[in-house]
Amino acid sequence: MMKHLLLVSLLFIACQVTASQWTQRSSLEGTGRHRACGVGLGNRGYIGLGHYNGVGFEVYYNDWWTFDPATNSWTQKAIYPGNNGNGELGCHCWAYDNKVYVGLGEVEHEELYRFDPATNSWEQMTSAPLGINFQDTQEMVLADRAYFMNVFTAELYKYLFASDNWSLVSTIPIPLNFTYSACTYDDNFWVKADYTMYMYETATDLWYEVFLLDCSLAKLLKAQPTFF
Repeated sequence: MMKHLLLVSLLFIACQVTASQWTQRSSLEGTGRHRACGVGLGNRGYIGLGHYNGVGFEVYYNDWWTFDPATNSWTQKAIYPGNNGNGELGCHCWAYDNKVYVGLGEVEHEELYRFDPATNSWEQMTSAPLGINFQDTQEMVLADRAYFMNVFTAELYKYLFASDNWSLVSTIPIPLNFTYSACTYDDNFWVKADYTMYMYETATDLWYEVFLLDCSLAKLLKAQPTFF
């Protein structure tokens, strides 16, 4: 009993310390929405798009904003031209070479655009292969390329920045759904699907089962890598 009380007390203190480190900043000057997308680039943040589905109607947003932490201010930038300028939601958004890539959303699954902060302009890039659907999934950006997983077909695709080119890499041999998490490290990417962690080795196109997560024990159990 005393151990449980001590654990609860420590968690309470930790939560208090964490909460005290947050400082509210200037609110977004645009309309509130959900399923927007955002990314950090240099010393600024960029965010926009999304939608609002109220009672009896739905609104899609095409506005694009930048936040400057130094001045704690928002500035509206050129509107997103995807979906014929009618707004988009559930998009991917990532930064590369001082530019922001946005697209592959719910309405127009294949469209991809690049935003240049220096010129405040958008450029349409090569669309993803026809019929692809990456909405509400995560991109994995590694050096000069980005990887995308299609949870509907279990296919892994690669996008090369320099050539603006898409290619099918392989079939994904792990169980996937919209609730997976992913991150990159050391030129590979890591995927948590359900209670298992997997690693994709980009140099060899091989998948490994790396960690088993036992939620009942609330700790990470290291296991020998399993080759698929």
